Amino acid sequence: MPTRADLCIAAVLLVSGQVEVWYFGAAGGGTVGAACLMGVAVASAWRSRAPLLSALGIWVSAFLCAAFSAPPGSLTFVAAAILASFQIGQTLDRRRAYLALAVGLALAVPITEDRTLNSYLAIALTTFLAPWLAGALRLRQLQVLERERERERAVADERARLARELHDLISHSVGMIVVQAGAGDVLLDREPERARDAFHAIEAGARDAMIELRRLLGLMRADDDAVLAPQPSLERLDELAARLRTAGLDVSVSVEGVRQPLDAAIDLSAYCIVQEALTNVVKHARATRARVVIRHAPATLEIHVSDDGVGGPDPTTGGLGLIGIAERVALLGGRLEVGTGDDGGFDLHAFLPAAALPS
Repeated sequence: MPTRADLCIAAVLLVSGQVEVWYFGAAGGGTVGAACLMGVAVASAWRSRAPLLSALGIWVSAFLCAAFSAPPGSLTFVAAAILASFQIGQTLDRRRAYLALAVGLALAVPITEDRTLNSYLAIALTTFLAPWLAGALRLRQLQVLERERERERAVADERARLARELHDLISHSVGMIVVQAGAGDVLLDREPERARDAFHAIEAGARDAMIELRRLLGLMRADDDAVLAPQPSLERLDELAARLRTAGLDVSVSVEGVRQPLDAAIDLSAYCIVQEALTNVVKHARATRARVVIRHAPATLEIHVSDDGVGGPDPTTGGLGLIGIAERVALLGGRLEVGTGDDGGFDLHAFLPAAALPS
């Protein structure tokens, strides 16, 4: 359907065309001229929805008027032609836009009243070529603005991604530092050697956090030489387990099934889920042992974390750690099951798709 603005313009052109024909003798001052200018007005109603067909309708109406009555000689036609030429000038289909301009310039010949070159050039330049070029320039401006908006959206998306990485990577590393510091404080008097190991792990964790922070800041500031570190993934679970052992938790990691390449978002999220689950074990479960099992299936990645502690709460009421895990799993289109295991400890099962959901 035509837009409201185009319908209003068409109505004005319809009235003005009929006034020009019947009161000022434009387009021959007869029925044929009135019908042709009516066709110009009707074609103008589709200027935005179908610019090329609208322009063609205006050109043909003017040609029929010149052929069977008289050259339009009408301000109504001039206004309609200028609007149509501007619209096709900013049409994305450039081949058809050039074709419509060529047709308009060709039809300007028979509608020129005295058939002189100067008259033709005046009509061709003011009615067809100049508004067409204005439309083409407008199209170029719109394309530049759209590219700027796309760039701004890309920058905003990248900043949001970096913010998520800062939360996922840095906050978890700092959380582990806090856990290990607490464990070191407990072990300092009873087992100073193990406390020393915990403090060494704090140093290593802080160093890794600093490297990750510099990496992310380096992505924001291209003139800095960022120190790059490997992206956390399931391949680094052994390092995570080794750090937790220094905090007094015996962690075992096993992988079942055929390993397959994972979507980067799934790989990173799986690592963070295991990290958060083990952090909760150290903080709340009073466990001595924990087991991590990663099972690969053709369409699913299963994460199983269990311990020999005191069990665990529901993810919707069990603190920020479990709530964060539940939200992460839901965001990826997965499923989370938590509760008390057969041996009384805490059990966490997360089922993730092997590929990320489309954005």
